[in-house]
Amino acid sequence: MEKDDVELVHNILSGDDTAFNALVEKYQKNVHAIAWQRIGDFHIAEEITQDVFLQAYEKLSTLKDPDKFGRWLYVIAKRRCTRWLQRKKPTMLSLDDTDEATLDKSAFAHYIVKSKNKFTFSDIYVSIYDYGIFNRFTQACSRFYQ
Repeated sequence: MEKDDVELVHNILSGDDTAFNALVEKYQKNVHAIAWQRIGDFHIAEEITQDVFLQAYEKLSTLKDPDKFGRWLYVIAKRRCTRWLQRKKPTMLSLDDTDEATLDKSAFAHYIVKSKNKFTFSDIYVSIYDYGIFNRFTQACSRFYQ
């Protein structure tokens, strides 16, 4: 780490908020790149980047070795990404605990949605009415045709 980073950290701890702007400008692209690579969404990576710098600013006084600011910042970024991924992880249901009728309905509904451009509305209507999930289908269609 360059000496000017150490000086900037000391200046920030002494109350110079403009010094933090210099650190943000220096590390922002790299932190964003880490977040984007791990999350896979540019805009969410921007939000995570902001959170990383906010946390770094709030916790800067806990940094024991200002010479390692860059590494410390990257650890914060990686942990933020990990937390975001854990919170956004889809809930998995066991197929063994799901009854067969629910699986059939879900599979059929997924098939219809994926094939929606190949069927006419009446084809889908008749198929779903005959299949016994008419109410769910009409609710789903009402969202698409508003």
